[in-house]
Amino acid sequence: MRNNISTLKILLVDDEDDLLKTLKELLQTYSHKIITATNGFEAFEKVCNDSNIDLIISDYNMPHLTGSQLNQHLYQSGHEIPFILMTGQLGSIPKKEIDAMKAYAFLEKPCKLASLLRHIDDISKLKKSYFVEGQHDFKLDKLIR
Repeated sequence: MRNNISTLKILLVDDEDDLLKTLKELLQTYSHKIITATNGFEAFEKVCNDSNIDLIISDYNMPHLTGSQLNQHLYQSGHEIPFILMTGQLGSIPKKEIDAMKAYAFLEKPCKLASLLRHIDDISKLKKSYFVEGQHDFKLDKLIR
């Protein structure tokens, strides 16, 4: 574990199995606990059944439920979990849709690992500081950029 960084439980959501497996293996080497889902419905179910998820990293373009729709459903149901959206088509997502999302970051695929790790570390540090200061109410609005 790096200095001042706490381990996070991260839910990775992507319909591309190879990418999901690779990203899971990479993030586990940084001491994070990783769970995966291959679509938005599965991800929503996992969040509803696990209150210990610290961060969601989701693809945008998935069948049945996009990453944006997943973000919206989670937020509307009271699950205020930091969310990073990754997509290969950031420029084609309507600005109105991006503005409506409650997301910490938007990353263009393929993203650089260093960029993704920087965002994860930022969330980890913020979360750690909340608990060190005795503020157990870790609210998403503090993490939306």
